[in-house]
Amino acid sequence: MITVAHRQPANMPKNEARDEALGSPAVSARYLPLPAARDFLTRHAGQVLGVVCHGLNAPFVAPDIPLAEVAMPQLGEQPLLEIWTAGELVTTGRSGNISWARTADCLFGSYRQLAHESGLEAETSIAYQEVFALLEAQGIPKLLRIWNYFAAINADEDDGLERYKHFCIGRHDAFAQYGRLNVQDIPAASAVGSRGGEFVLYFLAATRGGRAVENERQVSAYDYPPQYSPRSPLFARATEVDWLREPQLFISGTASIVGHASICLDDAAQQTAETLKNIGLLLGRAFPHGEDFSLLRALKVYIRHEKDFPVIRSVMENAVGREVPCLYLLADICRSELLLEIEAIAGEA
Repeated sequence: MITVAHRQPANMPKNEARDEALGSPAVSARYLPLPAARDFLTRHAGQVLGVVCHGLNAPFVAPDIPLAEVAMPQLGEQPLLEIWTAGELVTTGRSGNISWARTADCLFGSYRQLAHESGLEAETSIAYQEVFALLEAQGIPKLLRIWNYFAAINADEDDGLERYKHFCIGRHDAFAQYGRLNVQDIPAASAVGSRGGEFVLYFLAATRGGRAVENERQVSAYDYPPQYSPRSPLFARATEVDWLREPQLFISGTASIVGHASICLDDAAQQTAETLKNIGLLLGRAFPHGEDFSLLRALKVYIRHEKDFPVIRSVMENAVGREVPCLYLLADICRSELLLEIEAIAGEA
């Protein structure tokens, strides 16, 4: 059972809020081509929280930087590297299967492990237990955003239950064990099928939480009926973090779903348009400008079939333009009928 808790409205005067923001953390993500990424990492040595490689190698990443390597080919002409920075010096460390970097207020972690002998459900539970134990040990309790990647997401295990559903059960068990089954503890998230490789998970956490943002056009994922999994997926549609120096909205993996049903089956262009409509509604809930795609700062588009890439990119560019950094990735989506999924980071300039 998920318990709903509403955030109280802030009454801080504008000048005091501005002063507080100037002293707030400056966490940000960038998608950069490899030459620019190498230069950026050199210039910002000591301030990097983590690096994510999708389907490519980056041997120039320093060994103490948390690194997530995802077996997920990129589509498009120019491969991009995902880099998270803090805008201040970080401390790095390792705990079990997690490498991490942190400031006083924020922590980025990367988990990797070979397949567990007891299967994906146990592997997922163990991974999340390690994450929660680390956050408790580091005094950074609030999980803001998490990414999950594992192979054969739509395949059935030996018991006939789909691997994604086993993942949901394992995740739910860990949340329950650590007393996190309430809305304010449910982060924005993505769970996407890689094209092989290890179970990879990376995450952003902080001393302060964000505000969960839901979409009235969709049933909240944690309230899905059991046909989608014996344990509902535990993620918020988005997490708004308004105490960062540059407030951001972390938008979860979003698809062509209305209510709880997939729509526009077998039509990649329409699924893209419906997915963008859902993202627009989240922007409207979080920002006073309404459903304004100019608020988008970074996009990640997971595409099931490479043949759909041209039409999906065309719809994306017509809707949001070409200026927003966008990673196009060949991946499997959590429902077999879905052809794509989009996640995003948004914020005001």
